[in-house]
Amino acid sequence: MFKVDNPTHSIGLQFWNLYTKWNAEITISLKPLGITHTQFVILAAILWREKTHNISSQSEISALTSIDKMTLSKALIKLVEKKFIVKNKAENDSRIFILTLTEIGAGLTKQAISIVEDIDEKIFGSLGAEKKAIFLSLILELKSFSS
Repeated sequence: MFKVDNPTHSIGLQFWNLYTKWNAEITISLKPLGITHTQFVILAAILWREKTHNISSQSEISALTSIDKMTLSKALIKLVEKKFIVKNKAENDSRIFILTLTEIGAGLTKQAISIVEDIDEKIFGSLGAEKKAIFLSLILELKSFSS
């Protein structure tokens, strides 16, 4: 029935456990800022693109973050309501929405990035630099998997 003899040998279960722990830490830490983990990922992606002088469309953020279009759309509604982002139609194509951080949104995002990076370091930093680099390379390799 199972391909492994013990749950501790299940890569999927262990990945799930690690993800759940990491996600819970971030969710709890972002709560005082009034944003969800998904909203944080969106805000950080927009800020990252703005820092590299790239315009962020809804579809580009979806592609960068792997957040499905429906989830992204719902999260953007909340971020616009909270005045963390502005969503405008592109000048050259009214089907495309351009996402821009507001001043409040940029400040909040920078604060949230500091919190999340501290959590990342707490959890993944324990691996040490060499293992952390290997772990990242494995994630990037697996990320390219398509069914």
